[in-house]
Amino acid sequence: MELPSRRPWQVFTGAELPCSDGVQQRCFLLAGWDGERLPVAWVRGRELTPSFNLPLPSGSSDLRAMHLTSSGQLWLLLGTELMAWDLLRGEFIGRWQPDWQGFTPRLLCHGQRLLVAGTAGSTMGFARPRLLALEPRLELQSDAPPK
Repeated sequence: MELPSRRPWQVFTGAELPCSDGVQQRCFLLAGWDGERLPVAWVRGRELTPSFNLPLPSGSSDLRAMHLTSSGQLWLLLGTELMAWDLLRGEFIGRWQPDWQGFTPRLLCHGQRLLVAGTAGSTMGFARPRLLALEPRLELQSDAPPK
Protein backbone atom coordinates (compact mmCIF):
# COMPACT_ATOMS: atom_id res chain seq x y z
CA MET A 1 0.00 0.00 0.00
CA GLU A 2 1.30 3.44 -0.86
CA LEU A 3 0.61 6.29 1.55
CA PRO A 4 -1.23 9.37 0.26
CA SER A 5 1.79 11.63 0.65
CA ARG A 6 4.88 12.64 -1.24
CA ARG A 7 7.03 12.15 1.85
CA PRO A 8 7.16 9.49 4.60
CA TRP A 9 4.88 10.10 7.56
CA GLN A 10 6.81 11.34 10.60
CA VAL A 11 3.86 11.08 12.99
CA PHE A 12 0.70 9.07 12.38
CA THR A 13 -2.35 7.59 14.07
CA GLY A 14 -5.27 5.40 13.15
CA ALA A 15 -8.47 3.85 14.44
CA GLU A 16 -10.71 0.97 13.47
CA LEU A 17 -14.23 2.16 12.63
CA PRO A 18 -17.38 0.68 11.08
CA CYS A 19 -17.37 0.97 7.29
CA SER A 20 -20.07 3.01 5.62
CA ASP A 21 -19.75 1.24 2.25
CA GLY A 22 -21.96 -1.73 3.23
CA VAL A 23 -19.37 -4.23 1.94
CA GLN A 24 -16.63 -4.26 4.56
CA GLN A 25 -17.61 -4.54 8.21
CA ARG A 26 -14.57 -2.74 9.63
CA CYS A 27 -12.32 -0.08 8.11
CA PHE A 28 -9.30 1.84 9.31
CA LEU A 29 -9.11 5.63 9.31
CA LEU A 30 -5.54 6.95 9.13
CA ALA A 31 -4.01 10.40 9.52
CA GLY A 32 -0.32 11.20 9.12
CA TRP A 33 2.02 14.19 9.20
CA ASP A 34 4.76 14.26 6.57
CA GLY A 35 6.30 17.56 7.66
CA GLU A 36 4.24 19.58 5.18
CA ARG A 37 0.74 18.15 5.00
CA LEU A 38 -1.64 16.12 7.16
CA PRO A 39 -3.46 13.68 4.84
CA VAL A 40 -6.40 11.55 5.99
CA ALA A 41 -7.14 8.20 4.33
CA TRP A 42 -9.42 5.15 4.66
CA VAL A 43 -8.26 1.55 4.43
CA ARG A 44 -11.03 -0.81 3.30
CA GLY A 45 -9.81 -4.37 2.92
CA ARG A 46 -6.57 -3.95 0.99
CA GLU A 47 -7.56 -0.66 -0.65
CA LEU A 48 -6.20 2.66 0.57
CA THR A 49 -8.38 5.66 -0.35
CA PRO A 50 -7.05 9.18 0.31
CA SER A 51 -9.81 11.48 1.59
CA PHE A 52 -8.49 14.98 2.24
CA ASN A 53 -5.67 17.03 3.78
CA LEU A 54 -6.29 18.79 7.07
CA PRO A 55 -5.33 22.45 7.09
CA LEU A 56 -2.84 23.47 9.76
CA PRO A 57 -1.74 26.99 10.69
CA SER A 58 0.87 28.34 8.28
CA GLY A 59 4.41 27.68 9.43
CA SER A 60 3.36 24.65 11.49
CA SER A 61 6.28 22.29 11.86
CA ASP A 62 6.27 21.18 15.49
CA LEU A 63 3.65 18.42 15.41
CA ARG A 64 4.55 16.39 18.49
CA ALA A 65 1.71 13.88 18.80
CA MET A 66 -1.59 12.73 17.32
CA HIS A 67 -4.44 10.57 18.58
CA LEU A 68 -7.50 9.35 16.66
CA THR A 69 -10.45 8.17 18.74
CA SER A 70 -12.83 5.36 17.81
CA SER A 71 -15.47 8.03 17.19
CA GLY A 72 -13.32 9.73 14.52
CA GLN A 73 -12.02 12.67 16.56
CA LEU A 74 -8.42 13.60 15.73
CA TRP A 75 -6.43 15.32 18.48
CA LEU A 76 -3.12 17.04 17.72
CA LEU A 77 -0.39 18.38 19.93
CA LEU A 78 1.11 21.13 17.77
CA GLY A 79 3.96 22.64 19.76
CA THR A 80 2.20 23.29 23.05
CA GLU A 81 -1.24 23.90 21.51
CA LEU A 82 -4.01 21.29 21.33
CA MET A 83 -6.29 21.06 18.28
CA ALA A 84 -9.20 18.75 17.47
CA TRP A 85 -11.22 17.75 14.39
CA ASP A 86 -14.20 15.49 13.86
CA LEU A 87 -12.95 13.64 10.78
CA LEU A 88 -16.22 11.81 10.09
CA ARG A 89 -18.11 15.10 9.84
CA GLY A 90 -15.20 17.01 8.34
CA GLU A 91 -15.46 19.67 11.05
CA PHE A 92 -12.81 21.56 12.99
CA ILE A 93 -13.75 21.27 16.68
CA GLY A 94 -11.38 23.84 18.13
CA ARG A 95 -8.02 24.70 19.63
CA TRP A 96 -6.67 25.16 23.13
CA GLN A 97 -3.47 26.63 24.53
CA PRO A 98 -3.09 25.26 28.07
CA ASP A 99 -0.87 26.89 30.66
CA TRP A 100 1.57 24.01 31.01
CA GLN A 101 3.43 25.60 33.97
CA GLY A 102 6.85 24.03 33.38
CA PHE A 103 5.43 20.82 31.87
CA THR A 104 6.68 19.77 28.40
CA PRO A 105 3.96 17.77 26.59
CA ARG A 106 5.11 14.90 24.35
CA LEU A 107 2.26 12.37 23.84
CA LEU A 108 -1.52 12.40 24.07
CA CYS A 109 -4.43 9.99 24.23
CA HIS A 110 -8.14 10.87 24.37
CA GLY A 111 -10.69 8.67 26.11
CA GLN A 112 -13.04 9.91 28.81
CA ARG A 113 -10.44 12.62 29.41
CA LEU A 114 -7.44 13.85 27.49
CA LEU A 115 -4.25 12.27 28.86
CA VAL A 116 -1.01 14.08 28.11
CA ALA A 117 2.37 12.51 28.89
CA GLY A 118 5.48 14.61 29.15
CA THR A 119 8.19 15.82 31.45
CA ALA A 120 8.50 18.43 34.19
CA GLY A 121 11.45 19.59 36.22
CA SER A 122 14.61 17.56 36.50
CA THR A 123 16.46 15.41 38.96
CA MET A 124 20.22 14.98 38.53
CA GLY A 125 19.95 16.32 34.97
CA PHE A 126 17.09 14.01 33.90
CA ALA A 127 13.58 15.29 33.21
CA ARG A 128 10.92 13.68 35.39
CA PRO A 129 8.06 11.95 33.54
CA ARG A 130 4.54 13.18 34.25
CA LEU A 131 1.02 12.27 33.13
CA LEU A 132 -1.73 14.89 33.14
CA ALA A 133 -5.47 14.28 32.82
CA LEU A 134 -7.12 17.32 31.23
CA GLU A 135 -10.57 18.50 30.26
CA PRO A 136 -9.84 20.78 27.31
CA ARG A 137 -11.59 24.11 27.06
CA LEU A 138 -11.55 24.41 23.31
CA GLU A 139 -11.98 27.75 21.61
CA LEU A 140 -14.75 26.65 19.30
CA GLN A 141 -14.46 27.77 15.72
CA SER A 142 -17.51 28.24 13.53
CA ASP A 143 -16.50 26.09 10.60
CA ALA A 144 -13.06 27.37 9.72
CA PRO A 145 -9.83 25.60 10.60
CA PRO A 146 -6.98 27.66 12.07
CA LYS A 147 -4.97 29.89 9.79
